[in-house]
Amino acid sequence: AWLVKRAEISGYKALVVTVDSPRLGRREADKKNKMIMRPFKNLEGFMSTKVATDKGSGPEAFAWSTFDSSLCWKDIDWFRSITKLPILVKGILTHEDATKAAEIGVDGI
Repeated sequence: AWLVKRAEISGYKALVVTVDSPRLGRREADKKNKMIMRPFKNLEGFMSTKVATDKGSGPEAFAWSTFDSSLCWKDIDWFRSITKLPILVKGILTHEDATKAAEIGVDGI
């Protein structure tokens, strides 16, 4: 909720919720450059010699550890309850999901 409030205070005009998969594609340049993403407070430890793990490349593993894949339609209702910003849904892939988004009253797809 704090991030949504921060967006409001900062003057953002809408909340965009991405509902398609957070999985990253094959990132050859990141592997070649030995890039790995970690939670960090400064740039120390930004680079690593570890190219890939069983969860994919560094950025892909970072995405999997950062994004919550359990998003559901009730979460859109929750967003609506904490903000007056228009709610846009990005990544609708099926007619059924577009219909559901319209039914729950999102402001745009």
